[in-house]
This record gives sequence, C-alpha cells and structure tokens, in this order.
Amino acid sequence: MNCREFESNIQSFITGEFDERKYDSFMEHYNNCSECREELEILYLVHNTINSDLSDEFSFNLRDRLKIHMKNMEDMVYRHYKYNFLKNFVIILAETVLSGAGITFILRLLNIIS
Repeated sequence: MNCREFESNIQSFITGEFDERKYDSFMEHYNNCSECREELEILYLVHNTINSDLSDEFSFNLRDRLKIHMKNMEDMVYRHYKYNFLKNFVIILAETVLSGAGITFILRLLNIIS
C-alpha cells in the first residue's frame, strides 16, 4: 500500500467501516511510514474529540486510545477470517458427504453394490 491508498483508507479505519482485506497492507504501511502514522494519529484525535461527549471520562491519551482501536480492528479482522474459514470448511465437508452419498445411491440404483 502506498501513502495515497493509506490516506484514502484512514477515515474508514477510524470509523470501523474498514475493508478487512486491506488490513495487513494498511498496518504494514502504518508501521513503516512515519508521515502516514502521524496523519492517522492526528485524524484519530480530531475524530474522537469531535465525536466525544465531554461529560464522559474522555482521555486525550491518543496513543493508548489508538492502540486500543487498532487491537479492536485486529480482533474484528481475525474473527472475520476465522468465521470464513469455518464456514468454508463446513461447506466443503457437507459437499464431500453429499457427493459420497450421491455416488453410493447411484451405485445401488445400478445394482453395482449391495
């Protein structure tokens, strides 16, 4: 991911509407580009300041809040990958069982097996 792509994804990352497929390249760029890291931190602070209720215990400890947000995004991406893996595994297992049952049924119809 280059700086332009990173910057175009910052808002969706901050708001939690991020495309999980871009997560690895987004984080790799974040870890390797100090300018984009600074841009994300500034926009994250602005977003949270504007959208916070000052009656809450609002903390301006930006780095800690951003680390928590990044951890939450990482957890969301992990849950998404895990869900897709399990879903695909169940589908493949079901297709395998149904294929075997179908072949057995056809062979029995043809009296090849008893």
